[in-house]
Amino acid sequence: TFYIIGGSSTPTFTDQGPGSDNYYRLAAVNSVGQSAQSDIVYCAFSGSAPEPPTDVTSVISQYYNSATISWSSSAGASEYKIYKSSTKNGSYGLIGTTSQTSFVENNLQTDNFYKVSAANSWGESEKSDWTYSYYTATPSPTGTINGKFSISGNSQVYFSQGNLMYRASTNIWRFANEQWSYCGADNENISSSYDGWIDLFGWGTSGWNNGNLYYRPYNDQYDDAYYIGYHYGPTDGTNYNYSLTGTYANADWGVFNAIQNGGNQAGLWRTLTYEEWNYVLNGRSTTSGIRFAKAYLPFAYGCECILLFPDDWPELVDLNDTNNTSAEYTSNTITSDTWALMQSRGVVCLPASGYRTYANVIDDYARTYSNPAVGVGYYWTASADGYHSMCFNFKENNVNFNSAGRFYGLSVRLVHDAN
Repeated sequence: TFYIIGGSSTPTFTDQGPGSDNYYRLAAVNSVGQSAQSDIVYCAFSGSAPEPPTDVTSVISQYYNSATISWSSSAGASEYKIYKSSTKNGSYGLIGTTSQTSFVENNLQTDNFYKVSAANSWGESEKSDWTYSYYTATPSPTGTINGKFSISGNSQVYFSQGNLMYRASTNIWRFANEQWSYCGADNENISSSYDGWIDLFGWGTSGWNNGNLYYRPYNDQYDDAYYIGYHYGPTDGTNYNYSLTGTYANADWGVFNAIQNGGNQAGLWRTLTYEEWNYVLNGRSTTSGIRFAKAYLPFAYGCECILLFPDDWPELVDLNDTNNTSAEYTSNTITSDTWALMQSRGVVCLPASGYRTYANVIDDYARTYSNPAVGVGYYWTASADGYHSMCFNFKENNVNFNSAGRFYGLSVRLVHDAN
Protein backbone atom coordinates (compact mmCIF):
# COMPACT_ATOMS: atom_id res chain seq x y z
CA THR A 1 0.00 0.00 0.00
CA PHE A 2 1.32 3.42 -0.98
CA TYR A 3 0.56 6.49 1.17
CA ILE A 4 1.28 10.19 0.87
CA ILE A 5 4.47 11.35 2.58
CA GLY A 6 4.66 14.89 1.21
CA GLY A 7 4.52 17.21 -1.78
CA SER A 8 6.68 19.63 -3.75
CA SER A 9 6.19 22.45 -6.27
CA THR A 10 9.52 21.56 -7.88
CA PRO A 11 10.54 18.37 -9.71
CA THR A 12 12.48 17.06 -6.68
CA PHE A 13 11.57 15.77 -3.21
CA THR A 14 13.67 14.51 -0.29
CA ASP A 15 12.40 11.88 2.13
CA GLN A 16 14.00 13.01 5.41
CA GLY A 17 13.56 9.79 7.36
CA PRO A 18 13.42 6.68 5.19
CA GLY A 19 14.85 4.30 7.83
CA SER A 20 14.88 1.39 5.35
CA ASP A 21 14.65 0.47 1.65
CA ASN A 22 11.50 2.01 0.07
CA TYR A 23 9.37 2.09 -3.07
CA TYR A 24 7.97 5.42 -4.35
CA ARG A 25 5.32 6.64 -6.82
CA LEU A 26 4.56 10.19 -7.97
CA ALA A 27 1.37 12.00 -9.01
CA ALA A 28 0.84 15.43 -10.54
CA VAL A 29 -1.82 17.74 -9.11
CA ASN A 30 -3.53 20.92 -10.33
CA SER A 31 -6.79 22.74 -9.66
CA VAL A 32 -8.74 20.20 -11.67
CA GLY A 33 -7.46 17.07 -9.98
CA GLN A 34 -4.69 14.49 -9.58
CA SER A 35 -3.09 12.36 -12.27
CA ALA A 36 -2.61 8.63 -12.13
CA GLN A 37 0.43 7.47 -10.15
CA SER A 38 3.73 6.99 -11.93
CA ASP A 39 5.70 3.79 -12.33
CA ILE A 40 7.37 2.49 -9.14
CA VAL A 41 10.85 3.75 -8.24
CA TYR A 42 13.00 1.74 -5.81
CA CYS A 43 15.51 3.37 -3.44
CA ALA A 44 17.95 1.29 -1.37
CA PHE A 45 18.57 2.88 2.02
CA SER A 46 22.19 3.06 3.12
CA GLY A 47 22.36 3.55 6.91
CA SER A 48 25.21 3.83 9.42
CA ALA A 49 26.04 2.66 12.91
CA PRO A 50 24.95 4.99 15.72
CA GLU A 51 27.26 7.25 17.69
CA PRO A 52 28.67 5.92 21.01
CA PRO A 53 26.49 6.49 24.10
CA THR A 54 27.31 9.49 26.29
CA ASP A 55 26.88 10.30 30.01
CA VAL A 56 27.86 6.77 31.02
CA THR A 57 27.75 6.33 34.80
CA SER A 58 27.70 3.49 37.31
CA VAL A 59 26.06 3.41 40.73
CA ILE A 60 26.94 0.78 43.30
CA SER A 61 24.03 -0.81 45.17
CA GLN A 62 23.18 -0.26 48.82
CA TYR A 63 24.75 -3.61 49.67
CA TYR A 64 27.84 -3.07 47.45
CA ASN A 65 27.34 -6.28 45.44
CA SER A 66 25.79 -4.95 42.23
CA ALA A 67 26.32 -2.01 39.90
CA THR A 68 23.80 -0.18 37.71
CA ILE A 69 25.37 1.23 34.55
CA SER A 70 23.36 4.00 32.85
CA TRP A 71 23.82 6.15 29.75
CA SER A 72 22.09 8.56 27.37
CA SER A 73 20.42 7.08 24.29
CA SER A 74 22.10 7.16 20.88
CA ALA A 75 20.02 8.14 17.82
CA GLY A 76 19.32 5.16 15.57
CA ALA A 77 20.43 2.53 18.11
CA SER A 78 18.40 -0.66 18.43
CA GLU A 79 20.51 -2.16 21.22
CA TYR A 80 23.43 -1.44 23.51
CA LYS A 81 26.37 -3.67 24.38
CA ILE A 82 28.03 -3.53 27.79
CA TYR A 83 31.73 -4.33 28.24
CA LYS A 84 33.79 -4.79 31.41
CA SER A 85 37.48 -4.73 32.41
CA SER A 86 39.34 -5.04 35.70
CA THR A 87 41.62 -2.11 34.79
CA LYS A 88 41.01 1.24 33.12
CA ASN A 89 43.20 0.56 30.10
CA GLY A 90 42.75 -3.22 30.02
CA SER A 91 40.87 -5.52 27.66
CA TYR A 92 37.08 -5.01 27.81
CA GLY A 93 34.94 -8.14 27.37
CA LEU A 94 31.24 -8.20 26.44
CA ILE A 95 29.00 -9.01 29.44
CA GLY A 96 25.52 -8.25 28.11
CA THR A 97 23.20 -6.48 25.69
CA THR A 98 19.98 -4.53 26.23
CA SER A 99 17.56 -2.30 24.36
CA GLN A 100 17.25 -0.06 27.45
CA THR A 101 19.57 2.70 28.63
CA SER A 102 20.68 0.94 31.81
CA PHE A 103 22.12 -2.43 32.79
CA VAL A 104 22.60 -4.14 36.15
CA GLU A 105 25.50 -6.46 36.93
CA ASN A 106 25.05 -8.58 40.05
CA ASN A 107 27.33 -10.63 42.31
CA LEU A 108 30.27 -8.27 42.15
CA GLN A 109 33.50 -9.36 43.80
CA THR A 110 35.99 -6.81 42.46
CA ASP A 111 36.31 -3.22 41.27
CA ASN A 112 35.27 -2.91 37.63
CA PHE A 113 35.47 -0.55 34.67
CA TYR A 114 32.64 -0.47 32.11
CA LYS A 115 32.18 0.81 28.56
CA VAL A 116 29.03 0.80 26.41
CA SER A 117 28.51 0.74 22.65
CA ALA A 118 25.40 1.38 20.55
CA ALA A 119 24.41 -0.91 17.68
CA ASN A 120 21.85 -1.32 14.90
CA SER A 121 21.53 -3.40 11.73
CA TRP A 122 24.30 -1.36 10.06
CA GLY A 123 26.91 -1.86 12.71
CA GLU A 124 28.24 -1.05 16.16
CA SER A 125 29.63 2.24 17.42
CA GLU A 126 32.96 2.76 19.12
CA LYS A 127 32.90 2.08 22.85
CA SER A 128 32.03 4.94 25.17
CA ASP A 129 34.31 6.51 27.74
CA TRP A 130 34.75 4.27 30.78
CA THR A 131 32.85 4.39 34.02
CA TYR A 132 33.90 2.76 37.26
CA SER A 133 32.32 0.82 40.12
CA TYR A 134 34.02 0.32 43.48
CA TYR A 135 33.52 -3.00 45.25
CA THR A 136 33.81 -3.36 48.98
CA ALA A 137 32.58 -6.27 51.06
CA THR A 138 31.01 -3.99 53.68
CA PRO A 139 30.13 -0.30 53.75
CA SER A 140 32.44 2.02 55.67
CA PRO A 141 31.31 3.36 59.08
CA THR A 142 28.91 6.31 59.28
CA GLY A 143 30.63 9.61 58.66
CA THR A 144 33.69 8.19 56.91
CA ILE A 145 35.16 8.37 53.43
CA ASN A 146 35.27 4.80 52.16
CA GLY A 147 39.01 4.48 51.57
CA LYS A 148 41.45 2.76 53.94
CA PHE A 149 44.77 4.35 54.88
CA SER A 150 47.65 2.56 56.60
CA ILE A 151 48.95 4.41 59.66
CA SER A 152 51.52 1.74 60.56
CA GLY A 153 52.63 -1.62 59.26
CA ASN A 154 49.53 -3.36 60.63
CA SER A 155 46.80 -0.73 61.20
CA GLN A 156 44.43 1.12 58.89
CA VAL A 157 41.91 3.94 59.38
CA TYR A 158 39.08 5.69 57.59
CA PHE A 159 39.11 9.49 57.52
CA SER A 160 36.03 11.47 58.48
CA GLN A 161 33.86 12.97 55.75
CA GLY A 162 35.03 16.50 56.58
CA ASN A 163 36.78 18.70 59.11
CA LEU A 164 35.42 18.75 62.67
CA MET A 165 33.00 21.59 63.51
CA TYR A 166 31.41 22.84 66.75
CA ARG A 167 28.46 25.08 67.68
CA ALA A 168 28.71 26.45 71.23
CA SER A 169 25.09 27.57 71.62
CA THR A 170 23.84 23.98 71.31
CA ASN A 171 27.04 22.10 72.25
CA ILE A 172 26.88 20.08 69.02
CA TRP A 173 29.84 18.54 67.21
CA ARG A 174 29.61 17.49 63.57
CA PHE A 175 31.69 16.93 60.45
CA ALA A 176 31.53 19.34 57.52
CA ASN A 177 29.06 18.14 54.89
CA GLU A 178 31.69 18.47 52.16
CA GLN A 179 35.33 17.56 52.50
CA TRP A 180 36.42 20.91 51.10
CA SER A 181 34.16 23.00 53.39
CA TYR A 182 35.52 25.10 56.23
CA CYS A 183 34.28 27.99 58.38
CA GLY A 184 37.01 30.53 57.63
CA ALA A 185 36.37 33.99 59.07
CA ASP A 186 33.36 32.68 61.05
CA ASN A 187 35.94 31.46 63.56
CA GLU A 188 36.49 35.07 64.56
CA ASN A 189 33.08 34.90 66.27
CA ILE A 190 34.38 32.26 68.69
CA SER A 191 32.63 32.49 72.08
CA SER A 192 30.67 30.40 74.57
CA SER A 193 27.36 31.55 73.07
CA TYR A 194 28.10 31.76 69.34
CA ASP A 195 25.22 30.24 67.33
CA GLY A 196 27.29 29.56 64.22
CA TRP A 197 29.93 26.93 63.52
CA ILE A 198 33.66 27.06 64.21
CA ASP A 199 36.34 24.61 63.07
CA LEU A 200 39.67 25.98 64.36
CA PHE A 201 40.45 24.71 67.85
CA GLY A 202 43.13 25.06 70.49
CA TRP A 203 44.95 21.80 71.15
CA GLY A 204 43.06 19.30 73.31
CA THR A 205 39.96 21.50 73.68
CA SER A 206 37.48 18.62 73.59
CA GLY A 207 35.47 19.93 76.53
CA TRP A 208 36.90 17.38 78.95
CA ASN A 209 37.80 19.07 82.25
CA ASN A 210 41.36 17.88 82.70
CA GLY A 211 42.31 20.26 85.47
CA ASN A 212 43.64 23.01 83.21
CA LEU A 213 41.93 26.34 82.72
CA TYR A 214 41.44 26.16 78.95
CA TYR A 215 39.83 22.93 77.82
CA ARG A 216 36.66 24.11 76.08
CA PRO A 217 36.38 24.30 72.27
CA TYR A 218 35.64 28.03 72.38
CA ASN A 219 38.75 28.94 74.40
CA ASP A 220 40.92 31.35 72.40
CA GLN A 221 43.14 32.76 75.13
CA TYR A 222 46.88 33.02 74.80
CA ASP A 223 48.98 31.04 77.30
CA ASP A 224 50.07 27.48 76.57
CA ALA A 225 50.49 26.86 80.30
CA TYR A 226 46.72 26.56 80.78
CA TYR A 227 45.97 24.07 77.97
CA ILE A 228 45.92 20.27 78.29
CA GLY A 229 49.30 18.61 78.67
CA TYR A 230 51.01 21.68 80.06
CA HIS A 231 50.16 21.38 83.75
CA TYR A 232 51.24 24.38 85.70
CA GLY A 233 50.13 25.07 89.25
CA PRO A 234 50.99 24.62 92.91
CA THR A 235 49.57 21.09 93.16
CA ASP A 236 50.33 19.72 89.70
CA GLY A 237 53.87 20.96 89.34
CA THR A 238 55.10 21.41 85.79
CA ASN A 239 54.51 18.62 83.27
CA TYR A 240 53.96 19.65 79.71
CA ASN A 241 54.55 16.51 77.67
CA TYR A 242 51.16 14.74 77.81
CA SER A 243 49.77 13.67 74.42
CA LEU A 244 46.07 13.15 73.68
CA THR A 245 46.37 9.42 74.35
CA GLY A 246 46.23 7.02 77.28
CA THR A 247 45.31 8.81 80.51
CA TYR A 248 44.60 12.00 78.56
CA ALA A 249 42.72 10.43 75.63
CA ASN A 250 39.50 12.25 76.62
CA ALA A 251 41.16 15.51 75.60
CA ASP A 252 40.95 14.17 72.04
CA TRP A 253 37.87 15.69 70.40
CA GLY A 254 36.77 12.40 68.82
CA VAL A 255 37.26 10.25 71.92
CA PHE A 256 35.30 12.47 74.32
CA ASN A 257 32.46 13.67 72.10
CA ALA A 258 29.56 12.22 70.16
CA ILE A 259 29.77 13.50 66.56
CA GLN A 260 26.26 14.19 65.28
CA ASN A 261 26.80 12.88 61.74
CA GLY A 262 29.54 10.42 62.72
CA GLY A 263 27.65 7.74 64.62
CA ASN A 264 26.58 10.16 67.40
CA GLN A 265 28.44 8.19 70.07
CA ALA A 266 31.55 9.08 72.03
CA GLY A 267 34.67 6.98 71.56
CA LEU A 268 34.26 6.22 67.84
CA TRP A 269 36.87 8.69 66.57
CA ARG A 270 40.32 9.97 67.36
CA THR A 271 43.14 12.22 66.15
CA LEU A 272 46.21 10.73 64.48
CA THR A 273 49.53 11.02 66.28
CA TYR A 274 52.51 12.68 64.64
CA GLU A 275 53.98 9.25 63.82
CA GLU A 276 50.71 8.13 62.21
CA TRP A 277 50.28 11.30 60.14
CA ASN A 278 53.88 10.96 58.98
CA TYR A 279 53.27 7.35 57.97
CA VAL A 280 50.22 8.34 55.90
CA LEU A 281 52.20 10.98 54.03
CA ASN A 282 55.64 9.45 53.79
CA GLY A 283 55.80 5.86 55.01
CA ARG A 284 53.07 3.67 53.55
CA SER A 285 53.13 1.59 50.39
CA THR A 286 50.18 1.98 48.02
CA THR A 287 48.99 0.08 44.96
CA SER A 288 49.52 3.10 42.72
CA GLY A 289 52.58 4.48 44.49
CA ILE A 290 50.63 7.70 45.10
CA ARG A 291 50.17 8.93 48.68
CA PHE A 292 49.28 12.60 48.25
CA ALA A 293 49.05 15.47 45.77
CA LYS A 294 48.33 19.20 45.92
CA ALA A 295 45.16 20.34 44.12
CA TYR A 296 42.91 23.27 43.25
CA LEU A 297 39.12 22.79 43.19
CA PRO A 298 37.58 25.75 41.30
CA PHE A 299 34.03 24.39 41.71
CA ALA A 300 34.44 24.42 45.53
CA TYR A 301 34.82 28.18 45.94
CA GLY A 302 38.39 27.91 44.72
CA CYS A 303 39.46 25.47 47.44
CA GLU A 304 43.21 24.87 47.68
CA CYS A 305 43.99 21.56 49.31
CA ILE A 306 46.11 18.48 49.69
CA LEU A 307 44.59 15.18 48.53
CA LEU A 308 45.32 11.90 50.29
CA PHE A 309 44.95 8.68 48.29
CA PRO A 310 43.87 5.37 49.85
CA ASP A 311 46.19 2.38 49.94
CA ASP A 312 44.44 0.70 46.99
CA TRP A 313 43.85 3.75 44.78
CA PRO A 314 43.51 2.45 41.17
CA GLU A 315 44.69 5.62 39.35
CA LEU A 316 41.32 6.63 37.96
CA VAL A 317 42.59 10.05 36.88
CA ASP A 318 45.87 11.46 35.64
CA LEU A 319 47.72 13.47 38.29
CA ASN A 320 50.78 15.72 38.34
CA ASP A 321 53.51 16.18 40.95
CA THR A 322 52.34 13.38 43.23
CA ASN A 323 54.17 12.86 46.55
CA ASN A 324 55.90 16.17 45.90
CA THR A 325 56.00 18.49 48.91
CA SER A 326 57.17 21.38 46.68
CA ALA A 327 54.23 21.14 44.26
CA GLU A 328 51.87 24.06 43.67
CA TYR A 329 48.14 23.75 44.26
CA THR A 330 47.49 24.40 40.57
CA SER A 331 49.52 21.33 39.65
CA ASN A 332 46.15 19.55 39.62
CA THR A 333 42.96 21.43 38.74
CA ILE A 334 40.06 19.12 39.59
CA THR A 335 36.57 19.45 38.07
CA SER A 336 33.41 18.62 40.00
CA ASP A 337 32.82 15.42 37.98
CA THR A 338 36.39 14.26 38.52
CA TRP A 339 36.18 15.02 42.24
CA ALA A 340 32.93 13.04 42.55
CA LEU A 341 34.70 10.05 41.02
CA MET A 342 37.78 10.44 43.22
CA GLN A 343 35.77 10.85 46.40
CA SER A 344 33.66 7.78 45.59
CA ARG A 345 36.90 5.81 45.57
CA GLY A 346 38.10 7.04 48.94
CA VAL A 347 40.23 10.11 48.19
CA VAL A 348 40.48 12.53 51.13
CA CYS A 349 40.58 16.31 50.69
CA LEU A 350 42.20 18.44 53.40
CA PRO A 351 41.36 22.08 52.63
CA ALA A 352 43.79 24.90 53.26
CA SER A 353 41.49 26.25 55.96
CA GLY A 354 43.92 28.64 57.64
CA TYR A 355 44.57 29.01 61.36
CA ARG A 356 43.42 31.21 64.24
CA THR A 357 45.49 33.22 66.67
CA TYR A 358 43.35 34.69 69.46
CA ALA A 359 40.19 35.61 67.51
CA ASN A 360 41.99 36.45 64.28
CA VAL A 361 41.89 34.05 61.31
CA ILE A 362 44.80 33.86 58.88
CA ASP A 363 43.82 31.91 55.77
CA ASP A 364 46.65 32.67 53.37
CA TYR A 365 50.41 33.07 53.13
CA ALA A 366 51.79 36.17 51.42
CA ARG A 367 48.84 36.25 49.03
CA THR A 368 49.42 38.43 45.95
CA TYR A 369 47.57 39.14 42.72
CA SER A 370 50.31 37.48 40.70
CA ASN A 371 50.32 34.35 42.89
CA PRO A 372 46.84 33.89 44.38
CA ALA A 373 47.03 30.15 45.13
CA VAL A 374 48.80 30.28 48.45
CA GLY A 375 46.27 29.11 51.05
CA VAL A 376 47.60 27.46 54.20
CA GLY A 377 46.37 24.42 56.11
CA TYR A 378 47.28 23.49 59.68
CA TYR A 379 46.00 20.26 61.25
CA TRP A 380 46.61 19.11 64.82
CA THR A 381 48.15 15.77 65.66
CA ALA A 382 47.56 14.06 69.02
CA SER A 383 51.25 14.37 69.92
CA ALA A 384 52.78 16.79 72.39
CA ASP A 385 56.19 18.26 71.65
CA GLY A 386 57.78 19.81 74.67
CA TYR A 387 56.02 23.05 75.52
CA HIS A 388 54.08 22.87 72.25
CA SER A 389 52.23 20.25 70.19
CA MET A 390 52.87 18.77 66.76
CA CYS A 391 50.85 19.78 63.74
CA PHE A 392 50.79 18.82 60.08
CA ASN A 393 50.80 21.83 57.77
CA PHE A 394 50.99 22.69 54.10
CA LYS A 395 51.03 25.70 51.82
CA GLU A 396 52.30 26.57 48.37
CA ASN A 397 55.54 24.65 47.72
CA ASN A 398 55.65 23.07 51.16
CA VAL A 399 54.32 20.15 53.24
CA ASN A 400 55.75 19.87 56.72
CA PHE A 401 55.41 18.94 60.40
CA ASN A 402 56.27 21.41 63.12
CA SER A 403 55.55 22.47 66.70
CA ALA A 404 52.80 24.99 67.36
CA GLY A 405 51.66 26.78 70.50
CA ARG A 406 48.63 25.05 71.96
CA PHE A 407 46.60 28.25 71.99
CA TYR A 408 46.56 28.41 68.18
CA GLY A 409 43.29 27.43 66.54
CA LEU A 410 44.00 24.70 63.98
CA SER A 411 41.87 22.30 61.94
CA VAL A 412 41.01 18.81 63.15
CA ARG A 413 40.38 15.83 60.84
CA LEU A 414 39.45 12.74 62.81
CA VAL A 415 39.85 9.08 61.89
CA HIS A 416 37.93 5.88 62.61
CA ASP A 417 39.92 2.70 63.17
CA ALA A 418 39.32 0.16 60.37
CA ASN A 419 40.92 -2.95 61.87
